[in-house]
Amino acid sequence: MSASRSHNTASGRLDDDADQADNRMLRADAERNKVRILTAARELFARDGIDVPLASIAQQAGVGVATLYRRFPTRNDLISAAFVEESRRCVDVVQRSLDDSDPWHGICVLVSTVCSMQAVDQGFNRVLASHLPGLTDDEQSDYLFALESLDRLVEAAHAERRLRPGITGTDILLIVLANSGVVSRDPRRSLAASRRLVAHLLTAIGAADVALPHPVGETGLDELLRDRLG
Repeated sequence: MSASRSHNTASGRLDDDADQADNRMLRADAERNKVRILTAARELFARDGIDVPLASIAQQAGVGVATLYRRFPTRNDLISAAFVEESRRCVDVVQRSLDDSDPWHGICVLVSTVCSMQAVDQGFNRVLASHLPGLTDDEQSDYLFALESLDRLVEAAHAERRLRPGITGTDILLIVLANSGVVSRDPRRSLAASRRLVAHLLTAIGAADVALPHPVGETGLDELLRDRLG
């Protein structure tokens, strides 16, 4: 091999190595930007709800709006990615409730867990209260699984006479929708009010002799109501 050819081969290898290094750096930068965007989105969605301007999310993440849109072309894409962990947790608690040997206890755990998650996160609260368009196949599958599982839980609880006659899966969903009304910008008071509300509503749907999932004690409900009505 001539010296010129050897030099060209070595130079080509160096160029390839440099290109691969540049590509790795670009991928690493893109992943860091994605993490920053999702971190900022979760924080602002939780505090201000899912209608927060995307420009505000980009600013908090320290990236340009164009970078945000390259990673997440639509608001729903960003919402889905931001709440993927919460969605998985909901699926997990649904499955645990199905596996519970006491269907009434399973219903109480399911409702209490989801409503507590809802109470401390305004963004998740809005996601639960609305059926977002453009769900992925996995998200649609999780949604249908939750609805079917809820019906199975209710049927099992009725079979053991743990629910009042006439209660349906829709009534369980109504508790979640009603709970959205106590969510405020103060997660501590929202959570306290949510637990009280959920306890009352579970009492209303349970058979006369079933136990509450937790006691109904004093909370910050009075202060929350004064804020809403004042």
